[in-house]
Amino acid sequence: MESQNEYEVVYHFNAIGKKKVRAANYEAVKRLIESGECSLPDEVVEMNEPCKVYEIHSLRTLESGLQERHIREYENWGSE
Repeated sequence: MESQNEYEVVYHFNAIGKKKVRAANYEAVKRLIESGECSLPDEVVEMNEPCKVYEIHSLRTLESGLQERHIREYENWGSE
């Protein structure tokens, strides 16, 4: 059986999320979510488009127990 490598991926995705929020009223909830202060969803309901990969790092554990990173792919985030 072929061994698998471990990778850390930095990517962007567009999705519909669901989150439980405590607030005084509807307007406060909307303001909180749209401000980005409380933006991580509890659940991703649906992906709207394919993910866009920005960076891929291959991770390798050394004999000393430390992890070594190598950037395999990188895209300039500000170029779009």
